[in-house]
Amino acid sequence: MDRIPSQSIELLLDADADARVREDWRRLQAAGLSSLGAHTAPSNAPHVTLAAGPRLAVPSAELWSPLPLPVRFGGLLLFGEGERRVLARAIVPSGELLALHARLHEGFGEVDPRTAPGAWMSHVTLARRLRVAQLPEALAALGDDAALGDDAAASEAAAVAKGAGGDDRSEARTPSARTVLGEAHLVAARHWDPTTRTITAL
Repeated sequence: MDRIPSQSIELLLDADADARVREDWRRLQAAGLSSLGAHTAPSNAPHVTLAAGPRLAVPSAELWSPLPLPVRFGGLLLFGEGERRVLARAIVPSGELLALHARLHEGFGEVDPRTAPGAWMSHVTLARRLRVAQLPEALAALGDDAALGDDAAASEAAAVAKGAGGDDRSEARTPSARTVLGEAHLVAARHWDPTTRTITAL
């Protein structure tokens, strides 16, 4: 049986935060590294994925009444295994965001377990196929203060997820953040269906 591509439900960033993430994409691309900036499709916008699964029902509009929600950017995260990894920037979730995420998943059946409550690590993806050996180049491209090390915001994001019942996501590493990224707001929701390549505003 062919695998059904995962649909997703995502939250979009405010205009300033969107521009800051796109600047990260631009920096990686200018350095000749993997970057979501290389994808020019209209569907490619900085976002936080709340849920992914083969068939996701579109939630009622009432669920999104708490938007906009304030969040903070955390440090850099490296997900996956093998030579190529996903590079992302952590999003430190508020209690309101965690509550919204939990309510959303109450109406779902099968989902990607990485997006389920207790396992979900909120983040914005910067690159999907970064070579591990190129991580120093990526950190340099993103700024001198994005060196590997401890980062309070990224650690807080992991602690929040763990406190909600999740694990430490051992495949993720937490280099320090560029503090200039600061705060952001999640302002709108959308449903993405890769089979039909359809975006539905929620």
